[in-house]
Amino acid sequence: MTALTKLFRTTTFRLSLTYLALFSAAAIVAIFYIYWNTTVLLSRQLNQTIDAELKGLAEQYRAGGLDQLVRTVADRTQTPGNSLYLVADGEGRRLAGNLSAVSPDLWNSLGPVEFVYRRPATDGVERRLAFANVFRPPSGYRLIVGRDIEDRRELARMVRSAMLWGLGVMALFGIGGGY
Repeated sequence: MTALTKLFRTTTFRLSLTYLALFSAAAIVAIFYIYWNTTVLLSRQLNQTIDAELKGLAEQYRAGGLDQLVRTVADRTQTPGNSLYLVADGEGRRLAGNLSAVSPDLWNSLGPVEFVYRRPATDGVERRLAFANVFRPPSGYRLIVGRDIEDRRELARMVRSAMLWGLGVMALFGIGGGY
């Protein structure tokens, strides 16, 4: 029998591996729970923000019609940030907003939708993920109000990476401690 085989048969090493497995499972559950709650909170805030903007824009539309809506959207798109807007006529011609083109799927949808859009970047054009609410006023026009959510996807990648690295380091220390 080799020394490694003897090591695997010792009670101390087996107990160390058992504790490592239990601790790893607890860590995975805790990290997943935090990640899930964070995602739910961010989604709720995103929906509330978009709904509030839609209500504000609806008030502008009721107060001054399409011209007031277009002016308001044009004003809001002057401020840099993650907000996305588009006011377009029934044929898809942009009247105001910072979304230059939308896919036919997005154009024909109604209500909340996730989509990919393009925006200028330092090295050309980048593709970004967005969440929006598509609204069709009675006049046949379309109003799209959304937010860039690429940062949320980056957060998910970082959490997954941290979890994998953390579990790897934990496994090394657990196996090393058992040895």
